[in-house]
Amino acid sequence: MKLPGIRFFWLCWVAFAAVGSDTQAAQIRAFGDVRTNLSTFTDTDTEPSVAGDPFTRSKVAVSRAGSDFAYASSADIGLLEMKVFGQLSSADAQSSIEIALLSSSARIQDTISLATVDPLTPYEVTFELDVDGVLDFDGGAGRAQASLNTGPFSGQFDSWITSASGLVDETLSVTRTFQGDVDVTVTTSLFLNLFEIGAGANISGQLDNTATLRVILPQGVSIAASESGTFNQVVVPLPPAWPLVLGPLVVLRARKQHRAP
Repeated sequence: MKLPGIRFFWLCWVAFAAVGSDTQAAQIRAFGDVRTNLSTFTDTDTEPSVAGDPFTRSKVAVSRAGSDFAYASSADIGLLEMKVFGQLSSADAQSSIEIALLSSSARIQDTISLATVDPLTPYEVTFELDVDGVLDFDGGAGRAQASLNTGPFSGQFDSWITSASGLVDETLSVTRTFQGDVDVTVTTSLFLNLFEIGAGANISGQLDNTATLRVILPQGVSIAASESGTFNQVVVPLPPAWPLVLGPLVVLRARKQHRAP
């Protein structure tokens, strides 16, 4: 039996959320896409830019706006947060079920190394993802989704999905039991899709109040390292122009010290 488009999309997404953390390397990704009668754009920003390379920044982001749309998304592995936003307006009715009229998504994935002072005693670690914002699908149809998965694959993941307008205040949670020093792959995803809009309508989704990931560790357990090297650590690379500015200042200070009595 052929599944309706949205239901098929949802089943595929759940499958991806369940196994994604075991098939991808450490990465942060921001994505935006619009396919309306007036506008067609796609933006993607990822880190690392080449698979396997070390991370040089802790945040990626995309944004674009036109006469009938706006979208923005960001994934920040240093602050452990994701944000997505999308807005559509149309003079004519439009719909696209298989490929949304507008999509905005963010993703964080990293493998963290947990270290314990007591290798013989099992311990629990809880991963939580808070999602909040506001959805306004009146006059059209949209869907917001979030997932939290930990691997290696164990079937332990949590997800949330809604197509209703209103305030969003959700917490996804996964608790795992470990023993000794272990590596855990954590994957979080946030999606906004706008599928249908009526004539003269304006619909939007704003999940940019912040989707925040928390790792709750018991006493004696710590995060020793991560594959990306940036998990929960804000990285601000030195802009290329800064050495040109700092160089003369260093020379000037050296000259002043040399002239001092």
